[in-house]
Amino acid sequence: MKLRESGTVSAHAASPARAREVGLRVLTWVLLVLAMSRGVALLVHEPMVGLANNYDMIRVQACIDAYPVRAESVPPWSNSWQAPIEAYRFRDDVDAECFMTSESLIAWVARPALAWEAKRDAAQGATASATTGAFSMRTVGWFKLTLLGVACVVISLLLIAQGRAGAAAVNALIAALVLMDPGVTLYFNTFYAEFSALLFGYLAVGLAFVLLGEPTPGRGCLILLGVAVVLACLSKVQHLAFGLMLLGALGFAARVSRRKVRRALTITLLVSGALGAAAQIVHLNTAATASMGRANITNVVFEAVLGSSSAPSRTAAALGLPEHCSAMAGANWFSPGVAQQHPCPEVFEVSRLRIVSLAFSEPDTLARAWGRGLLASRPWIPPLLGKVARRDSAPLPEALYTIDGWLSGLPVPLYALLLFGPAILMLLALASSVPRRLPVPVLFVLATLAALPPCMLSIVVLGDGLADTAKQFHLAIPAAVAFWLIAAAVVPGTWLARCELDDEDVAAAAAR
Repeated sequence: MKLRESGTVSAHAASPARAREVGLRVLTWVLLVLAMSRGVALLVHEPMVGLANNYDMIRVQACIDAYPVRAESVPPWSNSWQAPIEAYRFRDDVDAECFMTSESLIAWVARPALAWEAKRDAAQGATASATTGAFSMRTVGWFKLTLLGVACVVISLLLIAQGRAGAAAVNALIAALVLMDPGVTLYFNTFYAEFSALLFGYLAVGLAFVLLGEPTPGRGCLILLGVAVVLACLSKVQHLAFGLMLLGALGFAARVSRRKVRRALTITLLVSGALGAAAQIVHLNTAATASMGRANITNVVFEAVLGSSSAPSRTAAALGLPEHCSAMAGANWFSPGVAQQHPCPEVFEVSRLRIVSLAFSEPDTLARAWGRGLLASRPWIPPLLGKVARRDSAPLPEALYTIDGWLSGLPVPLYALLLFGPAILMLLALASSVPRRLPVPVLFVLATLAALPPCMLSIVVLGDGLADTAKQFHLAIPAAVAFWLIAAAVVPGTWLARCELDDEDVAAAAAR
């Protein structure tokens, strides 16, 4: 009789848990369908929706020799910032530098499908470029949607297989609200590297989260993680230390939780992070990036640093620049005459280390530069670039909802709190006992997402200046929003569990 009663109690106890797991699985799939539908809605919109080219795309187009179809009088390598262009064709008469980036890898993998479409178009004679054929940028967009969609589904499936249905649902929620927001999906119909940064960054963090839940990480998954980390580092120069940041977040999680992590995972992040950083450092010292390097340091010194100084001549002297260079305070590489006949070539010799040393002599200058960078980082969607094909400077269609409108409407203090509050909370976690109750995988993800906004702002301001800040800062916005979503899903439950444990301790003490 006792056994039967015990079995009945166990069955009743298991029933709510089972129902909760089934409910979370259903919720996961509903959210994933919602996420994919948002991506599809953008791709099927007429006219085509994307992000106009401010010249950065040429670095990827050159790797597959693809250029927009437009009047022959327009140079193939010129920008088209007023509106995105849908029709592209292959041509071998353009001498442009191909940049080593994971976005170029995506374009190269998609190239057979693009070539097939261009060949079919030529055979049908459907466009003005019928001699060589043309392909639609939507094909690139569908390819990218597939990559990101599969990544989101695979991470959720792996978590469900581990019995972590709650984590799978939160992952699907982030996919629906953040990863498939137009702030990300506008890069589908483009050759911008911002997409590859988000895709491989998400995969790296997601796979590490999955592997932290495994008693013994499999070799195959570790290899996939290493590849994702390397490709995230190679997405953009700004992300060269992404893998090492993940390693730091893992160490933080182990320190706060006072638990050990698998050595294989640590070694994977260390090796892949070092490889990715080394590859980008080599890339930075090639002829292909020489012009970009000159433009970046010009923007940093003239616009960000001298432009933020209360005494530009003093700051110029501190950087080892001649007096006449201080007259360029506030200018950048794109100011009239700067790129054509640089007024202060000595700026090319200024190192980032020397700029950082201003923190000791002129901390107010760097603080103002950092503050200006924060203001320039919004809105999330670059405002100056056109969003709709054949419509100059058209905004995002209202039918495609984005959280960018909400973000842009936040008062500056709240916007700063959204971005940098996570880092403050994680630092406070070192002195609190509550975070120790969080699992290591959750602490790792929260630490990674918290570190991205302040790191990215510093890298953008000191690496690129204030030119195109909103686009360069792109990865930080999804990280900050995802942090708050995860915290809202996890922390309340942890706090309640702590309160229950405290009540049990009080009751036990009273009984004694």
